[in-house]
Amino acid sequence: YSAVDSFAVNRINAGRDFSLTKVGWYFEAWHIAYVYYVPLAIYLYRQRAISRKKLLFVLCFAGVLSLVKFSRVHFLMLLVFGLVAWTVLFRPSRWKVARTVGALVCVSLTLFIGMQGVLSRLDFNMKTPLGDQLAAYTVSSALAFQELLAGNYPDSNPHHALYMGEGIYYVLGKLSLLNADEYPGGYRAFVLVPYPSNVYTFLDTFALDFGTIGIILGPFVMGMGMAWVYNRVSAHTTYPMVLLYGLCVYSCSVANLANFLFTAPVVVFLGTAFLLHPLVA
Repeated sequence: YSAVDSFAVNRINAGRDFSLTKVGWYFEAWHIAYVYYVPLAIYLYRQRAISRKKLLFVLCFAGVLSLVKFSRVHFLMLLVFGLVAWTVLFRPSRWKVARTVGALVCVSLTLFIGMQGVLSRLDFNMKTPLGDQLAAYTVSSALAFQELLAGNYPDSNPHHALYMGEGIYYVLGKLSLLNADEYPGGYRAFVLVPYPSNVYTFLDTFALDFGTIGIILGPFVMGMGMAWVYNRVSAHTTYPMVLLYGLCVYSCSVANLANFLFTAPVVVFLGTAFLLHPLVA
């Protein structure tokens, strides 16, 4: 219980000041690496290169580390990439998929409510009832997007750069080619609608960069790209294509919150997938 509380305190401190968080380097290095090694483990199990016991160990190991930051988003990422790899590589029946997804949804909801209860117990500033917290996660992003369209978004973009380039700014900042703090990146600013929220649905990037035309054409282009990935992974299932398909499905699963495709982790993800391809092949 003390370990759970310490992870929760880190989550609370991160909301105030990232310098207050204290998570070991081993957690930082591995807590989201399951997006690579869980599909790889399932891929190797399909090739009969590892046993079922080893696969279960990898899945349990990933499940624990996905909760280190006390973020439900990371746990959802693990579930999506694992399910995608399983369905693509093993082609289970629809009934089996529906049954598995239903069980995982029940587990996820139970975990979410339990973690939210821990946060409420440890964060004395959290006065919002649990029902309102759930409402904030499910519907407040649409209200926040409405605020953004009305011009009530606190913009901190001195160079008027495209929000779609967040990942590029992150890499260039790491290479000291620009000051990444002066460019869009990281978390969005908070608005009160009526709950504090910093998620604006996946349309926010398109709206901020191109206005109404971006809201229409952005999802259309995204859909074309995801359709290409879907057709490609169906015709020729390789490890990198399984990862790309998992990225597409995960981006759709969090569309109510944000556009994951235009964030800094995606650039790292694509680069790592490219580097892993010859090793797996």
